[in-house]
Amino acid sequence: MTEAAMELDLADAPGVPLDHFWSRVVGAGRANEGLRAHWQSQLTQAHRLGGFDHVRFHGLFHGDMFIYREGEGEVAPSFHYVDLLFGRSRC
Repeated sequence: MTEAAMELDLADAPGVPLDHFWSRVVGAGRANEGLRAHWQSQLTQAHRLGGFDHVRFHGLFHGDMFIYREGEGEVAPSFHYVDLLFGRSRC
């Protein structure tokens, strides 16, 4: 196995500055919580006060979002709640 060492000093590097995208993201818990009116109003208020650009959450494909459905022996996926979540999450 060959080892290699590298030293980077980007303090004086020309070009575009590093985009701190993580400074414009807020965590919001589980995806299904975003379907609640109270959560949506809190998100709107937080956006107005904090000025974030993106919301992250987990559980988009969990059972409580009801994406996987079976009907008459066939899989019939439904993205209804996902569509509602993304439609309502726009501040």
